[in-house]
Amino acid sequence: MVLMYQLAPIGKKIDLVDTPDSRKRHKNPVPLVGGISISVAIFLSVMLVPFGLTTFRYLFFSLGVLVVIGVLDDHQDVSARTKIVMQFAVALILVLGDGLVVTNIGDVFSWDDGNSQGLSWIGQPLTILAIVGVINALNMSDGHDGTASAVFLLTVGSLILLCSFSESWKYQYILALFFLSVAVHFCFNFVFGKKHQIFLGDAGSMVLGLVVVYALINLSEGEVPALKTVCAPWIFGLPLLDMFAVISLRLIQKKSPFLADRQHIHHVLMDRNYSRTKVLLIIVFIHTLFCTVGVVGTLFNVPDWVLFWPIFPIFVAYFLLLYRHANGVKNRIA
Repeated sequence: MVLMYQLAPIGKKIDLVDTPDSRKRHKNPVPLVGGISISVAIFLSVMLVPFGLTTFRYLFFSLGVLVVIGVLDDHQDVSARTKIVMQFAVALILVLGDGLVVTNIGDVFSWDDGNSQGLSWIGQPLTILAIVGVINALNMSDGHDGTASAVFLLTVGSLILLCSFSESWKYQYILALFFLSVAVHFCFNFVFGKKHQIFLGDAGSMVLGLVVVYALINLSEGEVPALKTVCAPWIFGLPLLDMFAVISLRLIQKKSPFLADRQHIHHVLMDRNYSRTKVLLIIVFIHTLFCTVGVVGTLFNVPDWVLFWPIFPIFVAYFLLLYRHANGVKNRIA
């Protein structure tokens, strides 16, 4: 809270702000110091945790890299290509240096022989793509007041709960620090009123995205998994669903998949004249349903194939809704 109060006026002075344009609804420049405040608070607090940080050294190094590239982008618009390259570099550090790898996707074919579908050599490249994908999924969700923070709080809150049923207390501790810091940001951005608005910026959304994917992979790949592997996509369901659907829609429209537009779920809801609060509540409700499936599926050991295959028809239905909305907008303009 202290950092956000103190850094907000500094952000305005050095032009570290989000300026309104044709895609954005806020009327005045908003400081982009949320991510910096959260990161500094975490980096200071983590020095006081009651255990060694050897396990997390690659994570915090990677977070530091993303903070730097994120602040540069927030201040002077780093190219999308540069950001993607740096995200892949971070993913390579974690996969090759830290051994962060998704080794299987569960018993998705219902063999019932105690074995899961392994990924073999494809595990490393798939993990790299997953890391970059989740980072960008949360970044893309950061387009409406409080949505990225709310999605992060629901996802991490679910993981903290699941850690209570396993031996993952160190991860629970680290995630709790992020949870509390982001909860403070959520209050500034949504509860305290528009005059106290502070946006995450890329420095915040990329850092939080990396924290999410790091926790999802480690908690599902440990010796005593806190999370079923097949439940990981559910725990982070809505941002992933929205990212894949929007990218697919852009490719069909022959646009760059990295081109910013107004086709995300929060834009669709705003275009239908839902209020600021209703948009957030709808997104929170949908993502809560996804998180509930992931938590229940893990705690009650729901068969992997039951959790895996419904993802695809849900994606198709979601994509068709976005496609229909995009065509409706196009026809109105014509």
